[in-house]
Amino acid sequence: MIHLDGRIERLVRNNDDDTVDPWEITNGVEGKNSICRHIVYVGGMDSTNTYPKDTRTAQQLAAMQTFIKDFNRRFPRVKIVGHNAFSAKACPSFDVAGWLRLIGL
Repeated sequence: MIHLDGRIERLVRNNDDDTVDPWEITNGVEGKNSICRHIVYVGGMDSTNTYPKDTRTAQQLAAMQTFIKDFNRRFPRVKIVGHNAFSAKACPSFDVAGWLRLIGL
């Protein structure tokens, strides 16, 4: 979880490789959980908590960029996509592919 101040909190213990072991499975995308790692950030909704909105702070953006670039450097074959690529959901409330291009991935 990427907090508003950019602090990254690991909610589920894992061995930080490119394989999701049975004890590392989290529930985020039905039918894909055994092959997905999930990253969540605090926010993603407007101030009324009604509509999806990209609310990432500068600190969250910096932490997310550092985390994703490092992960991509170590595991370049792993696809990085948003939850909305798998289901009719708004999360993560921003265009993941566009953001990846913006940061050079």
